[in-house]
Amino acid sequence: AMETPKSLEDTLELATAEEAVKEEQREHRTASGNNSGCDSNSSNNNSGAPMDCSFSSGTNNVGIQVWRSPSRTVAFSSIFLFMVVAGLCGNALPGLSGGPAAAAASKTSAKAGRRLMADPCAGFPSIKIEKMLVNNLGGYGPDVGKPPGMVFEVSMSNVGLTQTKAHLKVNTFTGYVPNWVPSNGLHTEWAAVNWKPGTTVGLVANFWDPETKKNLTIPRGYMTFSDVDAGLRDEEEFVTVSNFFSNYYVGDKTMMRTEEHILTTTFWGTDGELGLDNPEINAVLTPVQKKKSVTLQFGPEGLQAAVFKLGSDKGHSAREIRFGFEASLLCSKTRMPNGRILDAMELGQGNIFPVANGKEAVKDLKSLGVCVGAECDS
Repeated sequence: AMETPKSLEDTLELATAEEAVKEEQREHRTASGNNSGCDSNSSNNNSGAPMDCSFSSGTNNVGIQVWRSPSRTVAFSSIFLFMVVAGLCGNALPGLSGGPAAAAASKTSAKAGRRLMADPCAGFPSIKIEKMLVNNLGGYGPDVGKPPGMVFEVSMSNVGLTQTKAHLKVNTFTGYVPNWVPSNGLHTEWAAVNWKPGTTVGLVANFWDPETKKNLTIPRGYMTFSDVDAGLRDEEEFVTVSNFFSNYYVGDKTMMRTEEHILTTTFWGTDGELGLDNPEINAVLTPVQKKKSVTLQFGPEGLQAAVFKLGSDKGHSAREIRFGFEASLLCSKTRMPNGRILDAMELGQGNIFPVANGKEAVKDLKSLGVCVGAECDS
């Protein structure tokens, strides 16, 4: 099994949250120099010699040292070196979209987000993922020996039920080929599923009452998918959802394209990046994170189960999409590249405000059936 160098997380911790998610870096980063790479099989570098894309310390097959513990004076050079190696090693390095690098970088973003003021989504129908109970999607572990699937403990507020605690169950209903199993599970406040490029996985998510041991129907609420993007070699991700929702909301200047059908809707990611903009908390998102997110509003019959499929084009980098059950694009603040915090629906100043059904900016919540606080039960 591959193991992340102990120095990597220490190195990435030196970067500030703003540096980790700075929008200019996302939009101007290129993949120059990555004209050849590695997949899960042995391949060649530009010199024609075979290259070893493993994480182990020491040298690769052409005698070049790949990893050594960096000092603080060369910390940021080490980050750059890591990104170059990631571009070369594609499928062998799961950190391209979800894995050690993305996890370490997004940790600094989460720390910054916790310094934000009170939850801007308070009052909206909300289901917060609190704790991971079982992590064994498709039976691939890491909780080997437990029933297949992922189980989370959640807290619910203003969803039209008297109870406030439940379990969220996520299971596959098709074949599943993970790329890097440890990336599955809970990332602070977001659930994540990782898969091998060129494959798809069908998933069903439902809520369960552990006391009565029965499925729950959630009268009102939201589901948000985030980090819907692409690999550096144009392997586009997609999420296809059954039309259990009444409205969907994307960010202004979205980086996704939408295909609407009678029974399903598909959202395609188009922006290639290294996986360093994965969300960790819901209260504040960067402009890029909002451009790669979609929020679905439960329909009038509520939600019994969310049925969806994740997939991507063939490629070399591990793919990952994150999801949660909050009205993120309607309420989450926007952290601008200059550090300024904007309200979700604020127009101007470069804010990524919500757009209803891909058409018009959201201005009147009531006209869309969106309620907040006590008005939900009026």
